Amino acid sequence: MGNALNKMNKSGLFAFHHAKELNNLGASKCEYINTPISLNIKDKKIYSRQIKTFNILMVGHLAGISTLEGINLLLKIILPEIKLKLKNDFVITIVGEYNHADPIIINQLKKEKSIHLIGNVDNLAQQYEDSDLLLVPTPITLGIRVRILTAMMYGKLIIAHTSNKQGIPELENEYNCLLGASGKELSEQLIRVYKFRNGFNSLGDNAQKTFKKHFTTNNFYKRYLDILN
Repeated sequence: MGNALNKMNKSGLFAFHHAKELNNLGASKCEYINTPISLNIKDKKIYSRQIKTFNILMVGHLAGISTLEGINLLLKIILPEIKLKLKNDFVITIVGEYNHADPIIINQLKKEKSIHLIGNVDNLAQQYEDSDLLLVPTPITLGIRVRILTAMMYGKLIIAHTSNKQGIPELENEYNCLLGASGKELSEQLIRVYKFRNGFNSLGDNAQKTFKKHFTTNNFYKRYLDILN
């Protein structure tokens, strides 16, 4: 792979750790490129919050490997922990296709009163407005999570597994997100936010600043020109 890529003038990957792996394999000209997200997809309509309960948002296709790994961690560790500490004063809203997902997993999710499976939606901005944070418990280093970049675009508080920092090194714990290295640590971060809901507003603001600095299409265009030159 390294020799094949070195025959090109330049090559790039959207996940930092994958570019690094190829560098280690000899592809010295392969560079990390920030994933571009078009601001045109951002719904600029002003929504009012409709869900008053502490609302944890999760996004992703439930048949996808990255989402499914995160769901397994949620069911096994995170959910039991927060049910113990938060009682019934929370909901987890899961947005994404699930018709072709594992029926055993879907049935487990549907049995939980605190979990709302709502499938695909046209107004993702409303889901962000209704939520207190985006939870991304994916514990594997597979690609990058565009759902994280989208949350950054909306200036949303993000709680994510540290594995996601491998692909998105711009994630900085306690600056533009909250990270946890295990289900227990993610649970603790959720409980922190529940207790001090207005104490983490700056993280969402910083997430949006990070997005504007690194992940807009204009930034991608400039970076692409730099690589060509």
